Amino acid sequence: MRRNSKQITIALNGRRGFSLIEMLVVMAIMAILMGLVLQPLVTTFNFTNRAKRTVEVQDAARYAMEVMSREIADAMHVVVADGDSEPFYYYPGGTPGEGVAVVVRGQGFINAYDNAGNVNNGGKPWQLPMAMIDLVLPHDSLGLEGGGVLQPLVAQHQTVNGAQHPMIVRYFIGLTRPERRDANGNPRWWNNVIGGGNRAQNFYTLYRAEFDPYDPHFSKWALPDPNGAKTPDGKAVWVLNPDFFYDMTAVDGKSQSDWWRKRAVSIMPTDSMDLVDFVRSNPKNLWNATANPYLEARSLVTFNPLIMSADAAAPVGDNRGPGTYKTQYGHWDGLQNDGTVPYTGFVPVPGARYLPHIVVYHQKRETQPDGTEAITLESEFDTAKAGSGGADDPAKQNRVLAWNSQKGTVEFSLSAPLYDTANSSKGKINNSMYDPLNDTNGFTAPPGARITPASEVVTVEEDNGPVVYSRSSSDMKDVFDVPDDIALQNGAPKQLPPPRTYMVTGSGKVIVGYPYPSEYNPIQSQPVPKGRRVTISYYYQNNSPDDLVKVDYLTRELVNINLTARSFDPLTRRSISTTVANRVHIRNTQR
Repeated sequence: MRRNSKQITIALNGRRGFSLIEMLVVMAIMAILMGLVLQPLVTTFNFTNRAKRTVEVQDAARYAMEVMSREIADAMHVVVADGDSEPFYYYPGGTPGEGVAVVVRGQGFINAYDNAGNVNNGGKPWQLPMAMIDLVLPHDSLGLEGGGVLQPLVAQHQTVNGAQHPMIVRYFIGLTRPERRDANGNPRWWNNVIGGGNRAQNFYTLYRAEFDPYDPHFSKWALPDPNGAKTPDGKAVWVLNPDFFYDMTAVDGKSQSDWWRKRAVSIMPTDSMDLVDFVRSNPKNLWNATANPYLEARSLVTFNPLIMSADAAAPVGDNRGPGTYKTQYGHWDGLQNDGTVPYTGFVPVPGARYLPHIVVYHQKRETQPDGTEAITLESEFDTAKAGSGGADDPAKQNRVLAWNSQKGTVEFSLSAPLYDTANSSKGKINNSMYDPLNDTNGFTAPPGARITPASEVVTVEEDNGPVVYSRSSSDMKDVFDVPDDIALQNGAPKQLPPPRTYMVTGSGKVIVGYPYPSEYNPIQSQPVPKGRRVTISYYYQNNSPDDLVKVDYLTRELVNINLTARSFDPLTRRSISTTVANRVHIRNTQR
Protein backbone atom coordinates (compact mmCIF):
# COMPACT_ATOMS: atom_id res chain seq x y z
CA MET A 1 0.00 0.00 0.00
CA ARG A 2 2.78 2.42 0.84
CA ARG A 3 4.40 1.70 -2.45
CA ASN A 4 1.26 2.36 -4.30
CA SER A 5 0.60 5.60 -2.44
CA LYS A 6 4.08 6.79 -3.10
CA GLN A 7 3.77 5.99 -6.71
CA ILE A 8 0.51 7.92 -6.93
CA THR A 9 1.99 10.88 -5.11
CA ILE A 10 4.98 10.95 -7.34
CA ALA A 11 2.77 10.75 -10.37
CA LEU A 12 0.65 13.68 -9.23
CA ASN A 13 3.64 15.80 -8.35
CA GLY A 14 5.16 15.10 -11.71
CA ARG A 15 2.44 16.96 -13.74
CA ARG A 16 3.61 20.24 -15.27
CA GLY A 17 1.37 23.46 -15.62
CA PHE A 18 1.62 26.37 -18.15
CA SER A 19 4.47 28.71 -17.63
CA LEU A 20 4.04 32.49 -17.69
CA ILE A 21 5.73 32.73 -21.05
CA GLU A 22 3.38 30.17 -22.50
CA MET A 23 0.39 32.03 -21.19
CA LEU A 24 1.62 35.29 -22.69
CA VAL A 25 2.27 33.66 -26.02
CA VAL A 26 -1.23 32.18 -26.05
CA MET A 27 -2.76 35.49 -25.11
CA ALA A 28 -0.81 37.25 -27.84
CA ILE A 29 -1.92 34.71 -30.38
CA MET A 30 -5.51 35.04 -29.24
CA ALA A 31 -5.31 38.84 -29.45
CA ILE A 32 -3.98 38.61 -32.99
CA LEU A 33 -6.70 36.18 -33.96
CA MET A 34 -9.39 38.32 -32.36
CA GLY A 35 -8.03 41.40 -34.10
CA LEU A 36 -8.04 39.61 -37.43
CA VAL A 37 -11.60 38.53 -36.86
CA LEU A 38 -13.04 41.72 -35.31
CA GLN A 39 -11.17 44.40 -37.29
CA PRO A 40 -13.21 43.88 -40.46
CA LEU A 41 -16.35 43.98 -38.37
CA VAL A 42 -15.33 47.23 -36.70
CA THR A 43 -14.25 48.74 -40.01
CA THR A 44 -17.49 47.67 -41.62
CA PHE A 45 -19.45 49.20 -38.75
CA ASN A 46 -17.56 52.49 -39.03
CA PHE A 47 -18.03 52.61 -42.78
CA THR A 48 -21.71 51.82 -42.42
CA ASN A 49 -22.16 54.45 -39.71
CA ARG A 50 -20.31 57.11 -41.73
CA ALA A 51 -22.19 56.20 -44.90
CA LYS A 52 -25.48 56.50 -43.03
CA ARG A 53 -24.56 59.90 -41.66
CA THR A 54 -23.32 61.01 -45.08
CA VAL A 55 -26.67 60.10 -46.61
CA GLU A 56 -28.45 61.96 -43.81
CA VAL A 57 -26.34 65.07 -44.42
CA GLN A 58 -26.91 64.92 -48.17
CA ASP A 59 -30.65 64.44 -47.76
CA ALA A 60 -30.86 67.36 -45.30
CA ALA A 61 -28.88 69.63 -47.62
CA ARG A 62 -30.92 68.73 -50.69
CA TYR A 63 -34.20 69.21 -48.83
CA ALA A 64 -33.20 72.64 -47.51
CA MET A 65 -31.96 73.73 -50.94
CA GLU A 66 -35.19 72.59 -52.60
CA VAL A 67 -37.35 74.47 -50.09
CA MET A 68 -35.36 77.70 -50.37
CA SER A 69 -34.95 77.59 -54.16
CA ARG A 70 -38.64 77.03 -54.79
CA GLU A 71 -39.77 79.85 -52.52
CA ILE A 72 -37.11 82.36 -53.57
CA ALA A 73 -37.88 81.70 -57.23
CA ASP A 74 -41.54 82.53 -56.59
CA ALA A 75 -40.73 85.79 -54.78
CA MET A 76 -41.65 89.16 -56.24
CA HIS A 77 -39.03 91.14 -54.33
CA VAL A 78 -35.77 90.09 -52.69
CA VAL A 79 -33.37 91.85 -50.33
CA VAL A 80 -30.13 90.18 -49.35
CA ALA A 81 -28.51 91.38 -46.13
CA ASP A 82 -25.33 92.27 -47.98
CA GLY A 83 -25.44 96.03 -47.96
CA ASP A 84 -28.41 96.12 -50.33
CA SER A 85 -29.19 99.63 -51.47
CA GLU A 86 -32.45 98.65 -53.15
CA PRO A 87 -34.85 99.09 -50.25
CA PHE A 88 -38.11 97.99 -48.80
CA TYR A 89 -40.49 100.86 -48.15
CA TYR A 90 -41.84 100.88 -44.61
CA TYR A 91 -44.21 103.12 -42.64
CA PRO A 92 -42.93 103.53 -39.05
CA GLY A 93 -46.33 104.78 -37.92
CA GLY A 94 -47.58 101.21 -37.93
CA THR A 95 -50.06 101.27 -40.82
CA PRO A 96 -49.05 100.46 -44.41
CA GLY A 97 -49.56 103.41 -46.73
CA GLU A 98 -50.12 105.97 -44.00
CA GLY A 99 -47.66 108.62 -42.88
CA VAL A 100 -44.16 109.18 -44.21
CA ALA A 101 -42.38 106.12 -45.59
CA VAL A 102 -38.77 105.24 -44.84
CA VAL A 103 -36.50 102.92 -46.79
CA VAL A 104 -35.09 99.80 -45.13
CA ARG A 105 -31.72 98.48 -46.28
CA GLY A 106 -29.44 95.64 -45.31
CA GLN A 107 -26.26 96.28 -43.33
CA GLY A 108 -24.28 93.51 -44.95
CA PHE A 109 -24.40 91.00 -42.08
CA ILE A 110 -26.30 89.47 -39.18
CA ASN A 111 -24.81 88.74 -35.76
CA ALA A 112 -23.45 85.46 -34.37
CA TYR A 113 -22.04 84.51 -30.96
CA ASP A 114 -19.17 82.17 -30.10
CA ASN A 115 -18.60 79.78 -27.18
CA ALA A 116 -17.07 82.55 -25.05
CA GLY A 117 -20.09 84.83 -25.26
CA ASN A 118 -18.56 86.94 -28.05
CA VAL A 119 -15.63 88.30 -25.96
CA ASN A 120 -13.14 87.23 -28.63
CA ASN A 121 -14.38 89.91 -30.99
CA GLY A 122 -13.68 92.89 -28.76
CA GLY A 123 -16.89 92.39 -26.83
CA LYS A 124 -19.01 92.47 -29.99
CA PRO A 125 -20.89 89.70 -31.78
CA TRP A 126 -19.37 88.09 -34.81
CA GLN A 127 -20.76 89.18 -38.17
CA LEU A 128 -22.04 86.70 -40.74
CA PRO A 129 -22.12 88.27 -44.23
CA MET A 130 -24.81 87.09 -46.66
CA ALA A 131 -26.33 84.74 -44.07
CA MET A 132 -29.88 86.10 -44.42
CA ILE A 133 -32.36 86.84 -47.20
CA ASP A 134 -35.76 88.56 -47.06
CA LEU A 135 -38.42 88.06 -49.70
CA VAL A 136 -41.96 89.15 -50.36
CA LEU A 137 -44.17 86.53 -51.97
CA PRO A 138 -46.90 87.49 -54.46
CA HIS A 139 -50.39 87.45 -53.03
CA ASP A 140 -53.03 85.43 -54.86
CA SER A 141 -50.55 84.30 -57.50
CA LEU A 142 -53.15 81.91 -58.97
CA GLY A 143 -55.73 84.66 -59.34
CA LEU A 144 -58.32 82.85 -57.22
CA GLU A 145 -59.24 85.91 -55.16
CA GLY A 146 -58.81 88.57 -57.79
CA GLY A 147 -56.28 90.38 -55.64
CA GLY A 148 -53.62 92.65 -57.04
CA VAL A 149 -49.93 92.97 -56.26
CA LEU A 150 -48.10 96.20 -55.56
CA GLN A 151 -44.47 96.45 -54.65
CA PRO A 152 -42.36 96.84 -52.72
CA LEU A 153 -43.49 95.44 -49.40
CA VAL A 154 -47.21 95.76 -49.93
CA ALA A 155 -48.20 92.23 -51.02
CA GLN A 156 -51.37 91.57 -49.05
CA HIS A 157 -51.17 88.35 -47.06
CA GLN A 158 -52.71 88.57 -43.62
CA THR A 159 -55.65 90.41 -42.08
CA VAL A 160 -54.81 92.09 -38.77
CA ASN A 161 -57.62 93.99 -37.00
CA GLY A 162 -59.48 94.38 -40.26
CA ALA A 163 -56.46 95.69 -42.21
CA GLN A 164 -54.41 93.63 -44.62
CA HIS A 165 -50.71 93.60 -43.82
CA PRO A 166 -47.69 92.46 -45.83
CA MET A 167 -45.72 89.38 -44.83
CA ILE A 168 -41.97 88.90 -45.18
CA VAL A 169 -40.36 85.49 -45.47
CA ARG A 170 -36.87 85.43 -43.96
CA TYR A 171 -34.24 82.70 -44.17
CA PHE A 172 -31.37 83.16 -41.72
CA ILE A 173 -28.71 81.44 -39.61
CA GLY A 174 -29.30 81.35 -35.84
CA LEU A 175 -28.61 79.38 -32.66
CA THR A 176 -30.92 76.45 -31.98
CA ARG A 177 -31.34 77.69 -28.38
CA PRO A 178 -30.92 81.48 -28.42
CA GLU A 179 -32.17 81.64 -24.82
CA ARG A 180 -29.04 79.92 -23.46
CA ARG A 181 -26.83 82.78 -22.33
CA ASP A 182 -23.76 83.44 -20.25
CA ALA A 183 -23.43 85.59 -17.13
CA ASN A 184 -23.30 88.73 -19.29
CA GLY A 185 -26.58 87.85 -21.01
CA ASN A 186 -24.96 86.91 -24.31
CA PRO A 187 -26.07 83.79 -26.22
CA ARG A 188 -23.41 81.07 -26.38
CA TRP A 189 -22.55 78.61 -29.10
CA TRP A 190 -21.30 75.22 -27.95
CA ASN A 191 -20.35 72.12 -29.89
CA ASN A 192 -19.48 69.19 -27.63
CA VAL A 193 -18.01 67.15 -30.45
CA ILE A 194 -15.46 69.82 -31.27
CA GLY A 195 -14.87 71.24 -27.82
CA GLY A 196 -15.53 68.28 -25.55
CA GLY A 197 -17.08 68.57 -22.13
CA ASN A 198 -20.59 67.93 -20.91
CA ARG A 199 -22.27 71.22 -21.73
CA ALA A 200 -25.54 71.17 -23.63
CA GLN A 201 -24.90 71.63 -27.33
CA ASN A 202 -26.11 74.80 -29.01
CA PHE A 203 -25.54 74.53 -32.74
CA TYR A 204 -26.27 77.07 -35.46
CA THR A 205 -29.06 76.04 -37.80
CA LEU A 206 -31.01 77.41 -40.78
CA TYR A 207 -34.38 79.00 -40.00
CA ARG A 208 -37.38 80.08 -42.00
CA ALA A 209 -39.58 82.75 -40.40
CA GLU A 210 -42.67 84.45 -41.81
CA PHE A 211 -43.55 87.68 -40.04
CA ASP A 212 -45.54 90.88 -40.33
CA PRO A 213 -43.19 93.89 -40.11
CA TYR A 214 -46.02 95.89 -38.55
CA ASP A 215 -46.52 93.35 -35.74
CA PRO A 216 -45.26 94.95 -32.47
CA HIS A 217 -43.80 91.59 -31.40
CA PHE A 218 -41.22 92.07 -34.17
CA SER A 219 -40.96 95.86 -34.01
CA LYS A 220 -37.15 95.84 -34.04
CA TRP A 221 -36.81 93.93 -37.31
CA ALA A 222 -35.43 97.27 -38.62
CA LEU A 223 -33.95 100.30 -36.84
CA PRO A 224 -33.19 103.93 -37.81
CA ASP A 225 -29.76 104.28 -39.39
CA PRO A 226 -27.36 105.23 -36.56
CA ASN A 227 -25.68 107.80 -38.82
CA GLY A 228 -28.96 109.43 -39.81
CA ALA A 229 -28.53 108.55 -43.49
CA LYS A 230 -31.07 109.79 -46.04
CA THR A 231 -31.85 108.87 -49.64
CA PRO A 232 -31.17 111.38 -52.45
CA ASP A 233 -34.88 112.30 -52.41
CA GLY A 234 -34.78 112.98 -48.65
CA LYS A 235 -36.34 109.82 -47.20
CA ALA A 236 -35.00 108.56 -43.89
CA VAL A 237 -32.99 105.34 -44.05
CA TRP A 238 -33.57 102.42 -41.70
CA VAL A 239 -31.38 99.33 -41.57
CA LEU A 240 -32.13 95.67 -40.91
CA ASN A 241 -31.38 94.83 -37.26
CA PRO A 242 -28.39 92.43 -37.32
CA ASP A 243 -29.21 91.23 -33.77
CA PHE A 244 -32.95 90.71 -34.30
CA PHE A 245 -32.90 87.02 -33.25
CA TYR A 246 -31.30 87.79 -29.88
CA ASP A 247 -33.06 91.08 -29.04
CA MET A 248 -34.21 91.03 -25.41
CA THR A 249 -36.64 93.96 -25.69
CA ALA A 250 -39.79 92.93 -23.81
CA VAL A 251 -43.15 92.80 -25.61
CA ASP A 252 -46.27 91.35 -23.94
CA GLY A 253 -44.24 89.71 -21.19
CA LYS A 254 -41.73 88.04 -23.52
CA SER A 255 -38.61 89.19 -25.28
CA GLN A 256 -38.57 89.73 -29.02
CA SER A 257 -36.06 86.89 -29.13
CA ASP A 258 -38.74 84.59 -27.70
CA TRP A 259 -41.30 85.76 -30.22
CA TRP A 260 -38.84 85.18 -33.06
CA ARG A 261 -38.06 81.70 -31.78
CA LYS A 262 -41.75 80.84 -31.69
CA ARG A 263 -42.18 82.03 -35.27
CA ALA A 264 -38.96 80.53 -36.70
CA VAL A 265 -38.94 76.97 -38.02
CA SER A 266 -35.68 75.09 -38.59
CA ILE A 267 -35.38 73.42 -41.97
CA MET A 268 -32.20 71.57 -41.01
CA PRO A 269 -31.63 68.93 -38.27
CA THR A 270 -30.73 70.69 -35.03
CA ASP A 271 -29.23 67.81 -33.01
CA SER A 272 -26.18 66.92 -35.10
CA MET A 273 -25.44 69.68 -37.63
CA ASP A 274 -23.66 72.99 -37.21
CA LEU A 275 -23.85 75.67 -39.92
CA VAL A 276 -21.28 78.19 -38.62
CA ASP A 277 -17.55 77.63 -38.68
CA PHE A 278 -15.27 79.54 -36.32
CA VAL A 279 -11.89 79.75 -38.03
CA ARG A 280 -8.93 79.63 -35.64
CA SER A 281 -5.22 80.25 -36.02
CA ASN A 282 -3.92 77.46 -33.74
CA PRO A 283 -5.94 74.22 -33.72
CA LYS A 284 -3.80 72.81 -30.86
CA ASN A 285 -5.27 75.25 -28.40
CA LEU A 286 -8.85 75.75 -29.48
CA TRP A 287 -10.45 77.14 -26.37
CA ASN A 288 -7.87 79.49 -24.90
CA ALA A 289 -9.34 82.80 -25.97
CA THR A 290 -6.33 84.77 -24.76
CA ALA A 291 -3.65 82.65 -26.40
CA ASN A 292 -5.66 81.85 -29.49
CA PRO A 293 -8.39 84.31 -30.45
CA TYR A 294 -10.73 83.35 -33.26
CA LEU A 295 -10.05 84.82 -36.65
CA GLU A 296 -13.63 85.02 -37.87
CA ALA A 297 -17.01 83.34 -37.95
CA ARG A 298 -18.16 81.95 -41.29
CA SER A 299 -21.67 80.99 -42.26
CA LEU A 300 -21.94 77.73 -44.18
CA VAL A 301 -25.13 79.03 -45.84
CA THR A 302 -24.89 82.17 -47.98
CA PHE A 303 -27.15 84.04 -50.39
CA ASN A 304 -25.21 85.92 -53.07
CA PRO A 305 -26.71 88.21 -55.71
CA LEU A 306 -25.05 87.43 -59.03
CA ILE A 307 -22.41 89.77 -60.42
CA MET A 308 -22.84 90.32 -64.16
CA SER A 309 -19.65 91.36 -65.91
CA ALA A 310 -19.61 93.20 -69.25
CA ASP A 311 -23.22 92.37 -70.04
CA ALA A 312 -23.80 93.60 -73.60
CA ALA A 313 -27.02 95.63 -73.49
CA ALA A 314 -29.30 94.96 -76.45
CA PRO A 315 -30.83 97.92 -78.31
CA VAL A 316 -34.57 98.35 -77.94
CA GLY A 317 -36.49 99.82 -80.88
CA ASP A 318 -35.21 100.98 -84.22
CA ASN A 319 -31.61 99.98 -84.81
CA ARG A 320 -30.83 103.27 -86.59
CA GLY A 321 -30.87 105.17 -83.32
CA PRO A 322 -32.22 103.27 -80.36
CA GLY A 323 -32.80 105.32 -77.26
CA THR A 324 -32.81 102.39 -74.85
CA TYR A 325 -30.37 99.53 -74.27
CA LYS A 326 -31.54 96.66 -72.10
CA THR A 327 -29.30 94.34 -70.10
CA GLN A 328 -30.04 90.69 -69.57
CA TYR A 329 -31.26 91.16 -66.02
CA GLY A 330 -32.73 94.03 -64.05
CA HIS A 331 -32.97 94.96 -60.39
CA TRP A 332 -29.41 96.18 -60.27
CA ASP A 333 -27.82 97.00 -56.98
CA GLY A 334 -27.41 100.71 -56.72
CA LEU A 335 -29.00 104.08 -57.27
CA GLN A 336 -30.86 105.18 -60.37
CA ASN A 337 -30.13 108.19 -62.54
CA ASP A 338 -33.17 109.42 -64.41
CA GLY A 339 -31.12 112.07 -66.19
CA THR A 340 -32.35 114.94 -64.02
CA VAL A 341 -29.40 114.75 -61.61
CA PRO A 342 -26.02 116.02 -62.85
CA TYR A 343 -23.74 113.09 -63.44
CA THR A 344 -21.11 114.56 -61.15
CA GLY A 345 -23.43 113.65 -58.28
CA PHE A 346 -23.06 109.98 -59.17
CA VAL A 347 -19.29 109.71 -59.59
CA PRO A 348 -18.40 106.32 -58.07
CA VAL A 349 -15.63 105.67 -55.61
CA PRO A 350 -13.16 103.07 -56.99
CA GLY A 351 -14.42 99.64 -56.00
CA ALA A 352 -17.82 100.93 -54.87
CA ARG A 353 -20.80 98.70 -55.55
CA TYR A 354 -23.59 101.20 -55.35
CA LEU A 355 -23.41 102.24 -59.02
CA PRO A 356 -23.42 100.24 -62.23
CA HIS A 357 -20.30 100.48 -64.36
CA ILE A 358 -21.41 101.58 -67.84
CA VAL A 359 -19.03 101.76 -70.79
CA VAL A 360 -20.10 102.96 -74.24
CA TYR A 361 -18.03 101.99 -77.24
CA HIS A 362 -18.33 103.24 -80.80
CA GLN A 363 -17.62 100.70 -83.50
CA LYS A 364 -15.27 102.33 -85.97
CA ARG A 365 -15.25 100.64 -89.37
CA GLU A 366 -12.23 101.04 -91.65
CA THR A 367 -11.40 99.51 -95.00
CA GLN A 368 -7.99 97.86 -95.06
CA PRO A 369 -5.58 98.02 -98.05
CA ASP A 370 -6.58 94.47 -98.98
CA GLY A 371 -10.23 95.52 -99.20
CA THR A 372 -11.36 93.87 -95.97
CA GLU A 373 -13.27 95.80 -93.35
CA ALA A 374 -11.83 96.11 -89.86
CA ILE A 375 -13.86 97.09 -86.81
CA THR A 376 -12.25 98.72 -83.81
CA LEU A 377 -13.89 99.78 -80.55
CA GLU A 378 -13.32 103.26 -79.29
CA SER A 379 -14.41 104.09 -75.74
CA GLU A 380 -16.73 107.07 -75.86
CA PHE A 381 -17.98 107.06 -72.30
CA ASP A 382 -16.99 105.33 -69.07
CA THR A 383 -18.77 106.02 -65.79
CA ALA A 384 -15.71 104.87 -63.83
CA LYS A 385 -13.73 107.76 -65.36
CA ALA A 386 -16.44 110.38 -65.12
CA GLY A 387 -15.34 113.64 -63.55
CA SER A 388 -11.68 112.92 -64.20
CA GLY A 389 -11.33 115.70 -66.72
CA GLY A 390 -9.94 113.24 -69.25
CA ALA A 391 -11.26 112.15 -72.60
CA ASP A 392 -14.02 110.14 -70.91
CA ASP A 393 -15.31 113.04 -68.84
CA PRO A 394 -19.01 113.59 -69.65
CA ALA A 395 -18.39 117.33 -69.81
CA LYS A 396 -16.25 116.72 -72.90
CA GLN A 397 -18.53 114.19 -74.55
CA ASN A 398 -21.71 114.47 -76.58
CA ARG A 399 -23.19 111.74 -74.43
CA VAL A 400 -26.19 111.90 -72.13
CA LEU A 401 -26.87 108.89 -69.93
CA ALA A 402 -29.61 107.74 -67.65
CA TRP A 403 -30.25 104.29 -66.23
CA ASN A 404 -33.03 102.41 -64.53
CA SER A 405 -31.75 99.85 -62.05
CA GLN A 406 -35.20 98.31 -61.65
CA LYS A 407 -35.65 97.61 -65.35
CA GLY A 408 -31.98 97.05 -66.09
CA THR A 409 -31.89 99.61 -68.87
CA VAL A 410 -29.49 102.30 -70.05
CA GLU A 411 -31.31 105.28 -71.49
CA PHE A 412 -29.86 107.60 -74.10
CA SER A 413 -33.12 109.49 -74.54
CA LEU A 414 -33.90 112.29 -72.13
CA SER A 415 -37.01 114.39 -71.84
CA ALA A 416 -36.60 117.91 -73.22
CA PRO A 417 -38.50 120.94 -71.96
CA LEU A 418 -41.73 121.64 -73.80
CA TYR A 419 -41.13 123.60 -76.98
CA ASP A 420 -43.74 126.36 -77.22
CA THR A 421 -43.87 128.91 -80.04
CA ALA A 422 -45.77 131.25 -77.74
CA ASN A 423 -42.53 131.63 -75.77
CA SER A 424 -40.18 131.59 -78.73
CA SER A 425 -39.09 134.15 -81.27
CA LYS A 426 -39.72 131.51 -83.94
CA GLY A 427 -43.44 131.80 -83.21
CA LYS A 428 -43.43 135.19 -84.95
CA ILE A 429 -42.24 133.75 -88.26
CA ASN A 430 -44.90 132.75 -90.74
CA ASN A 431 -43.61 129.37 -91.79
CA SER A 432 -44.07 125.74 -90.77
CA MET A 433 -40.54 124.98 -89.68
CA TYR A 434 -39.77 124.63 -86.01
CA ASP A 435 -36.45 123.85 -84.39
CA PRO A 436 -37.04 122.54 -80.84
CA LEU A 437 -33.49 121.18 -80.55
CA ASN A 438 -32.05 124.66 -80.83
CA ASP A 439 -34.50 127.00 -79.19
CA THR A 440 -32.43 130.10 -78.55
CA ASN A 441 -34.96 131.37 -76.01
CA GLY A 442 -34.89 128.21 -73.93
CA PHE A 443 -33.45 124.75 -74.20
CA THR A 444 -30.43 123.95 -76.36
CA ALA A 445 -29.67 120.26 -76.87
CA PRO A 446 -26.10 118.89 -76.77
CA PRO A 447 -24.17 118.81 -80.05
CA GLY A 448 -25.19 115.95 -82.28
CA ALA A 449 -28.55 115.53 -80.57
CA ARG A 450 -31.67 114.51 -82.46
CA ILE A 451 -35.24 113.82 -81.60
CA THR A 452 -35.84 110.24 -80.50
CA PRO A 453 -37.94 108.56 -83.20
CA ALA A 454 -41.68 108.48 -82.51
CA SER A 455 -41.34 110.35 -79.19
CA GLU A 456 -42.84 113.63 -80.45
CA VAL A 457 -46.25 114.96 -79.49
CA VAL A 458 -47.14 117.91 -81.76
CA THR A 459 -50.10 120.04 -80.80
CA VAL A 460 -51.45 123.00 -82.86
CA GLU A 461 -53.94 125.54 -81.58
CA GLU A 462 -56.79 125.61 -84.07
CA ASP A 463 -60.09 127.42 -84.15
CA ASN A 464 -61.88 124.81 -82.07
CA GLY A 465 -59.06 124.24 -79.62
CA PRO A 466 -55.74 122.33 -79.52
CA VAL A 467 -55.37 119.38 -81.90
CA VAL A 468 -52.70 116.66 -81.61
CA TYR A 469 -51.16 115.93 -85.00
CA SER A 470 -50.00 112.50 -86.20
CA ARG A 471 -46.76 111.48 -87.88
CA SER A 472 -46.96 111.88 -91.63
CA SER A 473 -47.19 108.86 -93.92
CA SER A 474 -46.07 110.81 -96.96
CA ASP A 475 -43.91 108.97 -99.49
CA MET A 476 -41.48 111.86 -99.47
CA LYS A 477 -40.12 110.91 -96.06
CA ASP A 478 -38.47 108.06 -94.34
CA VAL A 479 -40.70 106.68 -91.62
CA PHE A 480 -38.35 107.96 -88.89
CA ASP A 481 -36.15 110.73 -90.27
CA VAL A 482 -36.43 113.01 -93.26
CA PRO A 483 -33.05 113.95 -94.75
CA ASP A 484 -32.71 117.73 -94.94
CA ASP A 485 -31.75 117.61 -98.61
CA ILE A 486 -35.11 116.01 -99.37
CA ALA A 487 -37.33 117.99 -97.04
CA LEU A 488 -35.84 121.45 -97.43
CA GLN A 489 -34.92 123.70 -100.31
CA ASN A 490 -33.36 127.08 -99.62
CA GLY A 491 -34.40 126.72 -96.01
CA ALA A 492 -38.05 126.11 -96.86
CA PRO A 493 -39.91 122.84 -97.13
CA LYS A 494 -40.15 121.40 -100.62
CA GLN A 495 -43.55 120.01 -99.82
CA LEU A 496 -45.74 120.19 -96.77
CA PRO A 497 -47.04 117.01 -95.20
CA PRO A 498 -50.75 116.25 -95.37
CA PRO A 499 -53.07 118.29 -93.13
CA ARG A 500 -52.82 117.65 -89.40
CA THR A 501 -49.62 115.66 -89.81
CA TYR A 502 -45.96 116.44 -89.33
CA MET A 503 -42.54 115.08 -90.22
CA VAL A 504 -39.11 115.44 -88.61
CA THR A 505 -35.95 116.19 -90.57
CA GLY A 506 -32.62 114.59 -89.85
CA SER A 507 -31.41 117.77 -88.15
CA GLY A 508 -34.38 117.82 -85.79
CA LYS A 509 -36.60 120.39 -87.50
CA VAL A 510 -40.34 119.68 -87.34
CA ILE A 511 -42.41 120.48 -90.44
CA VAL A 512 -46.11 120.81 -89.70
CA GLY A 513 -48.90 120.64 -92.27
CA TYR A 514 -51.69 122.98 -91.26
CA PRO A 515 -55.26 122.10 -92.36
CA TYR A 516 -56.45 123.48 -95.67
CA PRO A 517 -58.44 126.69 -95.28
CA SER A 518 -61.63 125.45 -96.97
CA GLU A 519 -63.23 122.63 -98.90
CA TYR A 520 -62.20 124.38 -102.11
CA ASN A 521 -58.50 123.76 -101.41
CA PRO A 522 -58.30 120.07 -100.37
CA ILE A 523 -55.10 119.13 -102.15
CA GLN A 524 -52.33 120.98 -100.32
CA SER A 525 -51.93 121.96 -96.72
CA GLN A 526 -50.54 125.37 -95.92
CA PRO A 527 -47.88 126.65 -93.52
CA VAL A 528 -49.05 127.27 -90.01
CA PRO A 529 -50.41 130.80 -89.98
CA LYS A 530 -48.51 133.44 -88.08
CA GLY A 531 -49.47 133.59 -84.43
CA ARG A 532 -50.87 130.06 -84.26
CA ARG A 533 -49.48 128.36 -81.18
CA VAL A 534 -47.53 125.13 -81.68
CA THR A 535 -46.21 123.01 -78.80
CA ILE A 536 -43.87 120.04 -79.15
CA SER A 537 -42.89 117.60 -76.42
CA TYR A 538 -40.21 115.09 -77.29
CA TYR A 539 -37.21 113.07 -76.14
CA TYR A 540 -33.78 113.64 -77.58
CA GLN A 541 -30.69 111.47 -77.96
CA ASN A 542 -27.21 111.67 -79.42
CA ASN A 543 -26.12 108.02 -79.58
CA SER A 544 -25.05 106.20 -82.71
CA PRO A 545 -26.49 103.01 -84.23
CA ASP A 546 -23.02 101.52 -83.98
CA ASP A 547 -22.76 102.06 -80.25
CA LEU A 548 -21.91 99.06 -78.09
CA VAL A 549 -23.02 99.35 -74.46
CA LYS A 550 -21.56 97.09 -71.76
CA VAL A 551 -22.56 97.14 -68.10
CA ASP A 552 -21.12 95.60 -64.93
CA TYR A 553 -23.73 95.28 -62.21
CA LEU A 554 -25.07 93.24 -59.33
CA THR A 555 -28.53 91.80 -59.93
CA ARG A 556 -31.08 90.32 -57.58
CA GLU A 557 -32.93 88.61 -60.41
CA LEU A 558 -30.33 85.87 -59.99
CA VAL A 559 -29.33 84.64 -56.54
CA ASN A 560 -26.64 82.06 -55.85
CA ILE A 561 -27.41 79.87 -52.84
CA ASN A 562 -24.47 77.98 -51.31
CA LEU A 563 -25.10 75.49 -48.52
CA THR A 564 -22.54 73.29 -46.76
CA ALA A 565 -24.22 70.88 -44.35
CA ARG A 566 -21.80 69.65 -41.70
CA SER A 567 -22.51 66.87 -39.22
CA PHE A 568 -20.23 65.42 -36.53
CA ASP A 569 -19.72 61.75 -35.72
CA PRO A 570 -19.72 61.48 -31.88
CA LEU A 571 -17.63 58.27 -32.05
CA THR A 572 -14.78 59.55 -34.18
CA ARG A 573 -15.33 63.31 -33.69
CA ARG A 574 -14.81 63.69 -37.38
CA SER A 575 -16.99 65.99 -39.44
CA ILE A 576 -19.05 64.77 -42.36
CA SER A 577 -20.02 67.49 -44.80
CA THR A 578 -21.57 67.97 -48.20
CA THR A 579 -21.93 71.10 -50.31
CA VAL A 580 -24.79 71.95 -52.65
CA ALA A 581 -25.29 75.11 -54.69
CA ASN A 582 -28.02 76.50 -56.89
CA ARG A 583 -28.58 79.59 -59.00
CA VAL A 584 -32.16 80.78 -58.63
CA HIS A 585 -33.91 83.03 -61.12
CA ILE A 586 -36.46 85.30 -59.46
CA ARG A 587 -39.41 84.84 -61.79
CA ASN A 588 -41.89 87.41 -60.50
CA THR A 589 -39.80 90.56 -60.32
CA GLN A 590 -41.48 93.29 -62.29
CA ARG A 591 -39.50 94.94 -65.04
